[in-house]
Amino acid sequence: FLEPVCSGPSCGLINMSMADDGAYVFEHRPYGDMEDAEIEASGPGNVELTYFDTEDYYDKLTVADMELSGNYTGSLPYTMQLGDGRSSIVWTSDESIPGNGWSFQIRQEGSMAELKVEATKVLGSGFEVVPAYGKNELVSDAIVVEIFGEKGKSQSKGAQGGKRRLSASQPSQSGRNRAPAQKKPPLTSAQAKQQKEPWLRQLDLTSRNSARVVWSADQVEQLSDVAAHHGRVRSSFTVAGLAEQACTLPATRVAYTQALARQLPGVEESGVRLVRVLVPPLEELKDTAPQERMGTVIVEFEIEPSAGAHITDLDRIESKLILLSTSHRAADEFGVALAVALKASGLPPPLHSHASSSGVVFAAPQQLSPKMLAAALPPDAVTEHPGNRRLRGSASPQYI
Repeated sequence: FLEPVCSGPSCGLINMSMADDGAYVFEHRPYGDMEDAEIEASGPGNVELTYFDTEDYYDKLTVADMELSGNYTGSLPYTMQLGDGRSSIVWTSDESIPGNGWSFQIRQEGSMAELKVEATKVLGSGFEVVPAYGKNELVSDAIVVEIFGEKGKSQSKGAQGGKRRLSASQPSQSGRNRAPAQKKPPLTSAQAKQQKEPWLRQLDLTSRNSARVVWSADQVEQLSDVAAHHGRVRSSFTVAGLAEQACTLPATRVAYTQALARQLPGVEESGVRLVRVLVPPLEELKDTAPQERMGTVIVEFEIEPSAGAHITDLDRIESKLILLSTSHRAADEFGVALAVALKASGLPPPLHSHASSSGVVFAAPQQLSPKMLAAALPPDAVTEHPGNRRLRGSASPQYI
């Protein structure tokens, strides 16, 4: 299943939105010369043409294998079917005589994904399926799947019927003739705790082993209500040209917080939590100007939306951080905001802030679910989760 996505130099000119009935709406009225864009989506589904007026023959919208050009005002709405699998909608215009434009809606009917798992020994009670794009995960749309073993018995105590099932009693073709596994010695208590939920990914809090930590936040004793309900988004940015003696001052950390809050949608300064400030090793800065090497720092942070946030607000924050990590222009805007915040605190701005590049580079963000955050709390910490769920801290942080 592929959600409609646009690629090509003219995508920024096309208005993309979603209708109340779930249809994807694409509108481009009017258009210009020498445009080129491609919208990819998967079927089965249909494309409903709601407006169409282009230069006949030269400006074309091609839906699957059907080419549209000219004026279709008297024949609308017009529906075209999308077959199974991936389909493309291609838009091109020539160098002259543009028309009034077009609009259409895409409705997808097939949205079921099939997940195949190799036959293996069941090590836990279930696993979580999280939609992801590259390194970015949409934790808010995750589905927890309970594993059922022989004769439909749940692998966890007290399992109730009517849940999604994955049978462990029907091995795949590749696992039918395997020799029985040798009996392993019982796990120690520490090993059992580690393998209680083996489908979880370990939370890597030391991914930058080669960097030197110059400041770290105190470990929190409990989560805020917002974090316990929605979770947070974690990311980091690298900034060059800061005065080394000032990169960890309280006023500098306030400037980091203010700049992030101003650039992220629906975020207040209280929703920005700085985690660590690190200095990368000099060998990683060999391509950096000498006067900037001693002032390059990595700032790790976590973001939570403001009180009363909707479940989609965390996705909006993650989307903006993705933009910051992929767009030099967006990162430069943050660099300007950081320079302003530093100046307001009486600190010198980064050396890069007055040039064409701000010297700020963002890493790809990642959502942290409430359970992931609770796992990073001290072992004796307990956070009340809205909905009467209690999230207890763990000695070893884990991802869910």
